Amino acid sequence: MGSWKERYDSWHSCAHGVIQRFAQRQRRREQTVAQQRTMAVGFTITLLVFCVITTLAIAPRDSERAEPPTQMDCNHVLELMWQYHQGNLVADESHAVGHHMEHCDSCREVYSDAKLTGVWPERVGGEPKEDLVGQTAEYLVRPSGPRPSHP
Repeated sequence: MGSWKERYDSWHSCAHGVIQRFAQRQRRREQTVAQQRTMAVGFTITLLVFCVITTLAIAPRDSERAEPPTQMDCNHVLELMWQYHQGNLVADESHAVGHHMEHCDSCREVYSDAKLTGVWPERVGGEPKEDLVGQTAEYLVRPSGPRPSHP
């Protein structure tokens, strides 16, 4: 019969059907792995489709998008500039004034100068300014010292 090594290394010494059962188990394992991969790909595609549909359902339509701020002319912006600076405007007005000043160099310059000098155009606290140019010039030529108080 030969040595024990020959007996155990030889496929001929396997009991009947052992190799066939091993081959069947191996085929079943391979099929299971293939099925798991297919299910994983299917799940991933399903999840992706769900995310796209959910995003489309949640995203606002063109008709639901916020409208751009109302157009303001420079005179209206100048009237609201002090309240804008103080933060006393409603959100829509504040956004419209800010939007206007982003695109209007002259209003942006007036706002910048007013912040520096403390002299605001048109109205401050509800009362008209008497001489905006004169007050600004007076402030600029005044020697350094305490800043004037404004109503």
